[in-house]
Amino acid sequence: MELLLKIAWRNLWRHKGKSIVIGIIIFVGALIMSAGFSMVAGLEKGIEKNIVESFFGHIVVFSTNRSGDDMFGNMSDFNIYALKDAQKAQTVIRSQKDIDAVIPIGIGMGMVISESSDMNMSGFCGLIGIDVAEYQRVFNTNIVVIEGRMITPGKQETVVMQRIRKNFYSANSYWVTPMNVPMNISNYCETARDQMKMRAMERFKKAAKAKKPVAMASLMSTTNLDAMARELAPTIEQKSNIVFMGMGGEYATDIKLDVSGVARYRNLDAMLGDNFNVVDIDTYRQAMGFLHVTEAVKVNKSDAALLSADFDAADTDAVLASVKEAQEKKLAEGTTGGAYTHILVKLKPGKKYDLNKIAKQWNDTFKKEKLDCKAVTWGKAAGGIGQWTFFFRMVVIVFVGFLYFVAAIIIMNTLSMAAMERVTEIGMMRAVGAQKSFILSMFIAETAVLAAAAGALGMFVTAIATAVVRSMNITSENPFAQLFFGGDSLMPVYGAGEIITSIVLLTIVTLLSTLYPAMLARKITPLEAIARD
Repeated sequence: MELLLKIAWRNLWRHKGKSIVIGIIIFVGALIMSAGFSMVAGLEKGIEKNIVESFFGHIVVFSTNRSGDDMFGNMSDFNIYALKDAQKAQTVIRSQKDIDAVIPIGIGMGMVISESSDMNMSGFCGLIGIDVAEYQRVFNTNIVVIEGRMITPGKQETVVMQRIRKNFYSANSYWVTPMNVPMNISNYCETARDQMKMRAMERFKKAAKAKKPVAMASLMSTTNLDAMARELAPTIEQKSNIVFMGMGGEYATDIKLDVSGVARYRNLDAMLGDNFNVVDIDTYRQAMGFLHVTEAVKVNKSDAALLSADFDAADTDAVLASVKEAQEKKLAEGTTGGAYTHILVKLKPGKKYDLNKIAKQWNDTFKKEKLDCKAVTWGKAAGGIGQWTFFFRMVVIVFVGFLYFVAAIIIMNTLSMAAMERVTEIGMMRAVGAQKSFILSMFIAETAVLAAAAGALGMFVTAIATAVVRSMNITSENPFAQLFFGGDSLMPVYGAGEIITSIVLLTIVTLLSTLYPAMLARKITPLEAIARD
């Protein structure tokens, strides 16, 4: 083996032109492959860390009546499906292995309406009903209040996400502020910049018509836009409560919610921050019109007839009041005794889990126990986010595969040409007693030495680049960029798993691209060498 490596090293130096070409091809291939794997690993670990630890947990359980696995649902199905066997489901889940936390929540869509009699709609938004203290504990205080305070359990309050507030402002020109909290001018200026750009454009057009041109750059500067917003702020309508009308529930109703605070998500706010406002679980139940599935509000036949008939608004007050009274009696049941739509489950940290297998086992158990429950992995529950992770992984794998296919063809052709140019050398080696197997081993050793050197250099450069990029802490508020990053920050990962995968693929490509040229060299005879000379 030592003699073989010495001969291989000597031959590489003797034919250094072709060696350099092949080495560059292998280096570039190894570099791109390693960089691709590091990006995929960073994306997967970032998404999993942020989603699992901050939002969904490992497994999400919901009603079998619900269409699709996406936790956020779809715009064609606003129905609210509460778990019919909520308490038994929790008991069964808690009896499974490696359970770290079980968090029941309620999720639903609704309309935000004005308080005027014509019931004008101000927009759509979702509600997520949670046990605030438990949710924040399990999910690492992912809901960060930037104005006001967190909701008080048992009170009809909501925390509005900052991106939803921006949507309200863009659509309706009113500004949501927490109760008894003055308007935060800095936050308003930051949110209103897009609208201020339109105002700045109008000023630019007016100045142009008046033949008093103003520099566009100065008008569009952040300083000028913020100054315009500060001028406008005192005239903006402010609201410290919203009227939310639940959708999809059989007894969904409208409910007035005081705004206790404005918040953002610590992680993935650009992707998930415009989905749901936060309320206490009991407030959620009241808005959606259900409290406990097994103890739904009973409406007697006479009241039901009244509800289905045409009658004056005054006649309905008594019926609606009795319904509301019945609802209020069943409030304050908490997550252990009330109705909810989803159960978020975190597994114990420090272990590798086959989540698809676990979800299947749970679903088999649910069927055996005849429970209205379906378990899915966080990847399926995340919907588009999980699909994007899979898509990006496939794109990188296909790209790397295509790259290495092309590289293998180029390396094979280059080595084949080198073998034909070395007919005399190889023929003389055969004449002095070198066996075919030795010639075959020599060619493979030459390529292996070259691949080891160039490939190791490519992987080393990737490792250095990965460390540099991580230290730069590149962040983005763009949703697409956060999907690409796997979170708020670009954190590629190039660990032992990625290095081993790179080495295995590099070895396979090297062997496949060397096999044909080595077989050509193996067939060269001393007679061919003499004939060529």
